[in-house]
Amino acid sequence: MKVRALSVKVVPGVYFNDRAHGRRPRRIPQLSPARCYPMTHTPHHSPPPHRPHHPSQSMPENKPSQMAWAALFCGVGAWTLLPAVAAIAAVICGHIERGHIRRGESPSAGLTVATVGMILGYIQLGLVALGIFAMVVIFGLMALGIAVL
Repeated sequence: MKVRALSVKVVPGVYFNDRAHGRRPRRIPQLSPARCYPMTHTPHHSPPPHRPHHPSQSMPENKPSQMAWAALFCGVGAWTLLPAVAAIAAVICGHIERGHIRRGESPSAGLTVATVGMILGYIQLGLVALGIFAMVVIFGLMALGIAVL
């Protein structure tokens, strides 16, 4: 059975109010109810077959990316091995990974991992700066002869 599409009929005498916008008036297209036919036959579509999920099938997993883990490992390494260098690397990796997550280029599961690494890096950078400032003050006072250790 053929199904006819809806047709558009222009009703004479009805115009858009386009003069206010500097355009020529146009006629409003309207549907003609005499030309509309409902569908009498709906095609039957069977649902796709049910397939149970197996762990061996490749499904996109929401795991933290390698850049997020690098930020965390550098943040932990800043507290144990290389205070200033690893802290700077943790902050840089954390910011890069958060930008990738915000743009949708990396899985969102790495947000917490990257943020923790970045925070560890910032805290360690603050402590390194505080230590350098304390050393400058102590050595400055020693040079002036005020403080003797």
